[in-house]
Amino acid sequence: ASAFSQPWPGYNTSRYAGMHSLPYQPEIHSVMPSDWDINVMSANLTFFNENFFGIDPMQEISDGNVNSISDVTKNRTGFVNAIIQFPSVAYRINDKSTVGFSWRLRAVLVSNTSSAGLSNFIHGLNTPGGSPDSFNDDFARGFIGTWGSFGFIYSRELINKNRHRLYGGISLNIISGAGSAFIDISDASFSYSQDTLHNLNLNFTMAVTEEIDKLVKDDEIPLFSKFGLGVDFGLNYVKTSGKEDDKAYDYKLGIGVVGLGKINYNTSMANRVQVQANNVLKSSFSGIESFRQLMDTLVANFNISNESREKIATRLPLDINLYGDVRLHNRFFLHVSYTRQITYFGKEKYDDFSFNQFYVVPRYESRTIGIYLPFTYNKFLNLESGIAFRWKPLVIGTSNIFSYLIQGGESANLDLYFTTRIMINRKKK
Repeated sequence: ASAFSQPWPGYNTSRYAGMHSLPYQPEIHSVMPSDWDINVMSANLTFFNENFFGIDPMQEISDGNVNSISDVTKNRTGFVNAIIQFPSVAYRINDKSTVGFSWRLRAVLVSNTSSAGLSNFIHGLNTPGGSPDSFNDDFARGFIGTWGSFGFIYSRELINKNRHRLYGGISLNIISGAGSAFIDISDASFSYSQDTLHNLNLNFTMAVTEEIDKLVKDDEIPLFSKFGLGVDFGLNYVKTSGKEDDKAYDYKLGIGVVGLGKINYNTSMANRVQVQANNVLKSSFSGIESFRQLMDTLVANFNISNESREKIATRLPLDINLYGDVRLHNRFFLHVSYTRQITYFGKEKYDDFSFNQFYVVPRYESRTIGIYLPFTYNKFLNLESGIAFRWKPLVIGTSNIFSYLIQGGESANLDLYFTTRIMINRKKK
């Protein structure tokens, strides 16, 4: 879950990244040396080795394809993050202001259980017997979210005094929701012997939007069903070098807030359930292949208190970035940053998937070529390293190819991206 809101890691720190720096630093004016920046097509995919690609998270839980987040490096957590950037453009009106339009499509799938033992128990629901065990305050979660973003960008120079520059930028986004679903079985406490569950207590929250329901039942993909509003904004302070090229700088400092926004959905099913029962046959949970079957099973077998909702608001993943960039020598730079990633299921913040990330990127770049070496660290994946290459408008890169190759079969995930774009300057007198 290390790239919810920040695709193109490494390359996104470049002064030549243009449109691709927006998901990291929404202030684009100071990092766009050309007058026109046109994205033709770009894609970024991040995935874990044992991710789940299915539409129904309950089926994946039933199949045992989700495991402990503490075992990420043992290939036991399901996660997919994908972004496609369609044709987008930014235009420098003059030396002070830049405007633009950005069009993106996003998809995120993630699954998690609190322990490998609980995952093994879920996997064995269809199997008679099993070694007795007990659980206390365990959980199992799954989430899928898809949306498009149409961003209208304005960025400008706010202060220009001697060698000091201050830039600000904002992106107002129309969010087009293609559907969302999540399931959360929390505070699960029970024990079992052979085929019987004892002293079962759990809180069960589930929400499935109409769009996901149609996708599962009818294979329809409603890309423009529900709309919401979002905003990204950032500030960037630059200490210029004092040379004739006023785009050259000694260092810069910035802050960016990315992902403020939500989408209001109608639900086909949304329940918050508290379950209490004793001496329940384990086979009661077998054969569950959908959200509806799960709810019917709970109603038929347990004493439950049920709270349902017809509408639900789904918040976007939120990033708060603090970063600095310094020129080491001529075309050699060093970028460092701290990011607070806040993750939501629906509109509730989930600390289990929220984290702090540290980011260091040495790079070499000229107008023609660029080489970027991103190093990232967070509590899920520990230290990862990758590389990206740019030749004129063509870019290919990854945030973790080196750590992937070094760890071999024990590596957790792989991130890949490419871009192709056009940069145009006006003729100067």
